Parts: sequence; C-alpha cells; structure tokens
Amino acid sequence: MQTDGFSFRIEIQPDISAYDELRHQFRRSNILPLRQRREFYIKMVGKTHLAVGFAAGVGTCIVSNLPPLTGVVVIAEFGLGSLLPDIDQRNSTISKKVKPVGVVASAVVGHRTIFHNPLLYLVLGLLAWKMIPAYMPHVISLLLGVVTHLFMDALNPSGIPVLGFRLHLCNIHTGSSGDLFLGTMLRFLARFGLCFWIFRYLYQIFTSGLG
Repeated sequence: MQTDGFSFRIEIQPDISAYDELRHQFRRSNILPLRQRREFYIKMVGKTHLAVGFAAGVGTCIVSNLPPLTGVVVIAEFGLGSLLPDIDQRNSTISKKVKPVGVVASAVVGHRTIFHNPLLYLVLGLLAWKMIPAYMPHVISLLLGVVTHLFMDALNPSGIPVLGFRLHLCNIHTGSSGDLFLGTMLRFLARFGLCFWIFRYLYQIFTSGLG
C-alpha cells in the first residue's frame, strides 16, 4: 500500500504444517548467496540424518524393552553414528563439533568417499570385536547409527561408494518434496516412539507395583 511520501507492506504468514514449513524454508534459501545456501542445505541434511538415527535408536529401545538409563545411552550412540560419516564435510554438524578433524578429513579425502564406504565400518567393527569385546554393545549401536546415515545417502543420486562403484537406491534429491516429506515423517516417528517407549515403561512399573 502506498500513500503520499511513504509506503508500507502488510505480510500475512499462514499457519502451515511442519512439512510445509520445511518447504517454505528451502524456498527462502534459494535467494541466499551460494555459500549461505550450501550451509543451509548441510544443516537441514544433518537434522534429517539425526532424526533417522534417533528414530532407529528409539525403535531399538522399544523392541529390546530397554530401561530409560540404558535407552538414553543407546539413542545417543545411534544419533552420533548417524552423523559420523559426514565428518568428511567441513561445515557438517559433526565437523563443527570437532573442527580440526573435520577440516583435515574434508581436505584429505573429500565428501562421500572413504567415510561413506560401508567396508570401512565393517573393518572397524571387526577390529572392535577383537580388541574391545566388552564394549561391543556400544560399538554396535554406533555402527547401526552409521548404517542409517549410509542408507539415507544411498537414496540420493550421488549414492555411496561400494567396491569401486556408486550405490544409489533412489533419486531423492536434497530439498525435494520427497526428501522433506521423509525427514518430517522420521522426526514424527522419533517423537512418537519416544513417548510410547517412556509411557510403556512407566505403565510396566505401575502394573508391577499393583501386582
């Protein structure tokens, strides 16, 4: 609206769902400078990987009927594993936490190379089994979190390296509707599963007390 000497604009923000909110953020990111746009995409990808790791960790707690203290550790290990392969990307969530390692890994090997190769983690798992067998439950949780990351990256056209070729299962591009929908659903499942797991544990305590 414009009057004599000045103008103003009224902008109405609609009430949109979590999925539509992510789409809105990605659309807004297109007007950002290239560097900021890349950082935004990396941040969103990190959130999706973390959601997958948490969902898998919560699912493990439910299936194994783990108590809260043990379950929290398992979920944390899944979450850490779900971020670990992106240590080779300078601006990833985990690289920012351990900057020297992230900078060196990014400069030396590059993104989606050895740290995204399933064979690396198979070898590390075997070494852990031989050298620190007492810690294998923690190692397994960590490696299962890594598996969720590799699986999600295999859904992308870039894929992951396996035995000299690139493995990609789908063509879900980062920022696409499929990617945003998948990320939103996984966040929902992680939260729903967490509530169910806690409620079931409290219910078991309550009913055992009555018995």
